[in-house]
Amino acid sequence: MRVFGPKYIGRVITIQVLRAYILELELSEEDTLLLQPDNMGELEEEYRTMYREPMPQPFFLLGVYIDEADAQHPVPKDRVTVLYSDTRPSRVQLAREQTTLTDDGRTLYRCRECGNLVTPDGLLIDNPLRLQYINWLKVRGGNAGVVNVLGECCERSS
Repeated sequence: MRVFGPKYIGRVITIQVLRAYILELELSEEDTLLLQPDNMGELEEEYRTMYREPMPQPFFLLGVYIDEADAQHPVPKDRVTVLYSDTRPSRVQLAREQTTLTDDGRTLYRCRECGNLVTPDGLLIDNPLRLQYINWLKVRGGNAGVVNVLGECCERSS
């Protein structure tokens, strides 16, 4: 595991700034960003305000695990530390539990009425595939590669 930082990234730490930083450093699903506890709290508040729901725990942004700094890797306020190929036992366990397949660029289908993820024939998709598709949509940053079809969930109400 290689450690980079703590580094001041020149701005207030927000979801958008972290997203840009992850893209700039070309971080992967094996990497972790550590934040100081106060910054982590601010990020959770931003997430709650933006999405009107609590930030998921554990929190992944573009596949990169965002975690609170610990005693072994302290991070000052308004700074971030990158753990490349994070091999901490807790991170390895998380990787096993939260493993996500790389986005292969396939076309995803959504119900045009309610937005549920569906098959090309309009059948609802269940977990864990549904969660995987949601992750892909987050990574894509929008509706790229999404086709709207009439889902069986809304077929009867049309």
